[in-house]
Formats: sequence, C-alpha cells, structure tokens
Amino acid sequence: MAAALTIGLVGYGKMGKTIEAEAEKQGITVAKIITSKENRDGEAIRSLKRDDIDILLDFTTPAAVVSNIRAAAETKLDIVVGTTGWYEELETVRPIVEQHNIGLFYASNFSIGMNIIFRLVRDAVRLVNGFPEYDVFVHELHHTQKKDSPSGSAFTLANIILNESARKKRIETGRLSERIEPDTLHVSSTRAGSIIGTHLVGFDSDVDSIEIKHSAKNRMGFVQGALRAAQWLKGRTGVYTMDDLLRV
Repeated sequence: MAAALTIGLVGYGKMGKTIEAEAEKQGITVAKIITSKENRDGEAIRSLKRDDIDILLDFTTPAAVVSNIRAAAETKLDIVVGTTGWYEELETVRPIVEQHNIGLFYASNFSIGMNIIFRLVRDAVRLVNGFPEYDVFVHELHHTQKKDSPSGSAFTLANIILNESARKKRIETGRLSERIEPDTLHVSSTRAGSIIGTHLVGFDSDVDSIEIKHSAKNRMGFVQGALRAAQWLKGRTGVYTMDDLLRV
C-alpha cells in the first residue's frame, strides 16, 4: 500500500479540479489549492510550509512554470509539472532544482497509454530507417480551449522521431505553401469541439500506410498518471520524467 500523501494544487482549471476529485478517491489529501490569479510570480507558493505538503502539482501556464518551480525550490517543496510549452527553460530550471535539493517531475503527457505510444514510435522509427519508401508524419487533435499548438505530446513524438530517424532533421508546424522537403517532419494540429486528445503518427508509402494512434477517452488517464508520479517522486531529489517512472 502506498504511503500517505499530501499534495497542493497550483492551477485550478479542468485538470486541477479532476485531480482534486480523484485524489480524494485515492485517499490523497489535497491540503492547498492555489489559483493562477493569486500566485503572481510564485508568491502564494512561497507562503506554504514543507511540513504541511509533500508535493505540489502544477497545471498552470507555460509563462508561470519557471517562477513556480523557483518558488517551490525556495520553499523546499517537490513539484510535479503537467504544464507543457516551457521545455526550452529546462536548463534554467535544472540548477535551481539541484541547488535547493528538491524533486522535479515533468511530463508532456502523464497517461500510461500515451507513454507506451512514445516507446512504440521509437521502435517503429528505428525499423522504418531500413525502409526509405516510408515517410513519417505527426497529427494531433484537441478541444477548442487548448491554448498551445501543437501539443506538448506532439512535440515529444516529433523529437523522438528526429532523434531516431535517419532522414528527418527538422520539424515544421506551420502552414505549408510549397512542397515539403524530405528531411522535414510535418507536425499538424486540429482544434475542434471537445476532443480530449488524439495523437497519430503515420508511416506512408506507395503501397500502404501504418498508423500508431492514441485517443484519450477522458482526462482520467492524465490525472491518475500525475498522482502516480507524485507518489513516486516523494523522497527523491533531482529531475525526472515518465521514462524514469516506467523504467523496466
């Protein structure tokens, strides 16, 4: 049985509210809820005490993440970050985490299913390297309220492909007005309705098409994964991702 856990939520949108409800079902105490409006430059986080909270869970905005991590570090609070779109700041954040000896867990997607997809795509690209007739692409779909495009998970997929592909060297996410170069990976997006999240990696040739697809039915996969990450992070210091949690 997992040890008792007390968390604080930073950001109280759809994800924050769903995490709160699921945490209660799992016997996890939600000791503090901080809305984005009351947390200017991490002020509300700095008012917290480590003795009262084990882990913070951040689902806010990319612009707020670095200041939130800095405030958590100064308060000696470990933090799980589910916000995407801030990863260019990782090298700024890493020394802050190490200096203050806290734990940081971040992921573009906490769904166990989506992280299985990441591994499947890695293996598929390695196989396709031996068959140049296949071209690869990424497409993602989300609801109309999602603020970033492409999604963090789409960028994770794209970077996996670039790291493993013998042919793809750069990512294109914008509108194309001319033919695409063979070394360019096209990552496209659709925003419509209430789509929770769908990610598709396709391999296309003259004779057939292969698709690896993940469709979230609801937010529960993300929520359960984030709470699992919080349980896993307790007692650890350093910077971690889902690869560390799922390492086999």
